[in-house]
Amino acid sequence: MEKLEAVQMLLRAIGSSPVNSLNVAHPDVANALSSLERLRKSVQKRGWWFNTDYNVVFQAEVGTGEVGIPKEITKFIPAEATFVKRGRKVYNSQTQTFNIGTSVTALKTVRSLEWEDLPSSMQEYAAYLACAQFISDELEDTTKEEKYQKLAGIAKIDLDAEDLESIKVNVFHNARVMRARSGQTPYQNRINLRPNSYI
Repeated sequence: MEKLEAVQMLLRAIGSSPVNSLNVAHPDVANALSSLERLRKSVQKRGWWFNTDYNVVFQAEVGTGEVGIPKEITKFIPAEATFVKRGRKVYNSQTQTFNIGTSVTALKTVRSLEWEDLPSSMQEYAAYLACAQFISDELEDTTKEEKYQKLAGIAKIDLDAEDLESIKVNVFHNARVMRARSGQTPYQNRINLRPNSYI
C-alpha cells in the first residue's frame, strides 16, 4: 500500500475528497499524514519479525570514544548490563560516562521503518488504526470509529499470524539468556566483600 493510498483511506473515513498527491495544500491531508506517521511509529515499538535485529555491533567514534545510536533505533538491549541507552548514545552506568572507547554489541534492537519498508500486513493494520484515530480527532463519531477499530483488529490477527510464521521462536533470543550464554552478568563487576562466605 502506497502512503498516498493510506492517506486517501483516512480522507474517505471522514468524508473528505480524495487527492492525487501528498503535496497539495489541504489541511485534511496534513492532518491525515500526521495521524498516519504517529501510528506508523507506535505500532512498530514492540518489535516484529521485520524490524528486529540481533547481535548488532555499534562502533565507537574516533576521538570521543562515544557510541552513537541511530534515531530510528527505538529499542536497544546491550550485551553488557552496564551499558544503557541514553538519548542517542550508549552510556556506561558503572563509570558514569559516554566515553565507551570500544564497540558495543546489542543483543537485540528494534528499528522504526519508513512506511514504504513495512510489509503490507503492517501497513493495513496501521492504516485502519490511523483511520480510527483520525475519526476520533476530526469527527468524534464513535460508530465509525468502532468500525475501523474492528477492521484494525481483524488486520492485527493476520499480522500476528504472519509474525509467528516468520520469526523463529527461540528461548535463546531472550535477552537474559543471551547475556548469560555470552558470559555477561549484571553483577560481574561487583566486588565480593565476603569471599569466604557461602551465604
